[in-house]
Amino acid sequence: MKSRFKSRKITENLTRIIGATGECMYLAVGNERALLVDTGTGIGDLKGFVGTLTDKPLTVAMTHGHVDHVQGVSQFGEYYLNQKDLFLLDSNSDMQIRINYARLMAVPARNPNLAYIESDGFQPKADPEKSRDIPDGTVFNLGGYTTEFHALPGHTPGSMAVLFPEDRILLTGDACCGTTLLYFEYCPSIEEYKEALTALRAMLSGKFDRILVSHGGHVFTEELLDSVLECCDEIMAGTDEAFPMRGPDGTENPCAHSMDFIHGRLDGKPGNIVYSRNRIFR
Repeated sequence: MKSRFKSRKITENLTRIIGATGECMYLAVGNERALLVDTGTGIGDLKGFVGTLTDKPLTVAMTHGHVDHVQGVSQFGEYYLNQKDLFLLDSNSDMQIRINYARLMAVPARNPNLAYIESDGFQPKADPEKSRDIPDGTVFNLGGYTTEFHALPGHTPGSMAVLFPEDRILLTGDACCGTTLLYFEYCPSIEEYKEALTALRAMLSGKFDRILVSHGGHVFTEELLDSVLECCDEIMAGTDEAFPMRGPDGTENPCAHSMDFIHGRLDGKPGNIVYSRNRIFR
């Protein structure tokens, strides 16, 4: 398997790693240990690539259980994943799902080789027996550099945000981003998601200046949270645009504001939500 990983330093201690389909992983390195947040699609030798960035003992932890975030984990042995997402780890390890996702991303990731990928292009299936729970509030001390995992359910039941307090950076992953997907059958209502995001923001207020996400190289400010919370209010009030958005599976769901996946919201605001009309209120 040819590696197609790229990396970019965010700070002295934090590096973004970009995988074959454009998914972002983050490597935090302290004085004693390192922590890899997410393991991508399982395309290529992620372990080997990480080894070129650090030789410190490595801990691996996931923001959530989707196919583009956990499928490289079989290279690493034990790993951390919130137990509420274990069902996704299993279902998303289906090889056809992995192949379909990679082929779908060939054009947006500007990686034409993905259009022809077969099963031998992937790392083996993740082993759920090697997973360890990562409850809300879990802290990893890497030696002079810490990471805090905080629950932000919505995109998946076990989605986590990660605070890097020394760098004043918050990673919201897919749980709150430019196109927050909340239309899956296992997602909570918009009302419940708003409560979770509001609680997270209040708890971490004043502790971060920048927000990172899991797709694209954008760096946001707290305005991202404001924008997504505003979408929640508009959806619940019925005043959003309800722009029709067709997903990878062919189903159509409303998007709070009109957008395209390259440039984001057409009105320039940073956050958006794709949701189900059946799950607006609890």
